[in-house]
Amino acid sequence: MYSVFPWHDQIVARVAGLASSERLPSAMVLSCGEGWGGEALLARCAAELVGIVSDLPPYEVAHPDFCWVRPDGAVIKIDAIRKLTQFAVQTPQISARKVACIVDAHTMNKNSANALLKVLEEPPPNTHILLATPYWGRLMATVRSRCQRFAMAKDLGVAEHWLQQQGLAYTEEDLAEVDNAPLALVAAKNFNLRSWLAEVERTSDAAAAAAAIMQTDVVEALARWVRLLLSEQKRLADRQTLVFINEINQVRFALQSSNSANAQLLLEKLLAQWTALLHFKNKTR
Repeated sequence: MYSVFPWHDQIVARVAGLASSERLPSAMVLSCGEGWGGEALLARCAAELVGIVSDLPPYEVAHPDFCWVRPDGAVIKIDAIRKLTQFAVQTPQISARKVACIVDAHTMNKNSANALLKVLEEPPPNTHILLATPYWGRLMATVRSRCQRFAMAKDLGVAEHWLQQQGLAYTEEDLAEVDNAPLALVAAKNFNLRSWLAEVERTSDAAAAAAAIMQTDVVEALARWVRLLLSEQKRLADRQTLVFINEINQVRFALQSSNSANAQLLLEKLLAQWTALLHFKNKTR
């Protein structure tokens, strides 16, 4: 069975209810924070709307009334949106409706977003487009204006109960480090950020450290690093750290939005800056 998370239940039930009462919007954005399983939420809603009953996620099931679009590398290219447009104008073959899903919709470039906009402005009958993104504000304004937003409530009680069911040992500090996001905590347990930083400080080996962090969700790991530095910044009031936090965020943005970004080189450069900053701080103590 593909991933089903209890904190998604409310939105899935709401979407299903709108569908049964024939009040389902033609375009919806499922707004789910980082580390809360936006792709899994999208898959559940799609399966509910098209009527896919399978242990496999919908995008692994051959269904003529379902279309799944995800980033190619770091961006959603216009060719993928063109295929979605061709799918949208077809007549449903099995289900009462067609459903097209876009994962990480914020990664659409300008051309892709404009191509999608044409479908949103004149939605074909019995076609529903679902976009998922943790970054509502990064969607093009004209796309946002033509979609109904379904924002997931971050129910920490439900999330903590689920984490306990998984048998995951964690502290309140662990949870705060990932901004209370349960799936980010699971990922964090698979990649110990503090141990990695200690190894960077011990060896100053930027290449090895970059290779290590690339074995995990590097964008999420960098986001955790920023949160860790910001928590320390409250105590230290350190301008150099603030400047470095900006450098981390620039690398995060590059890795998220650029299909040509050389992750290894970007990370090595960032880690060389971090090592230099550590040496500077040690000298001035």
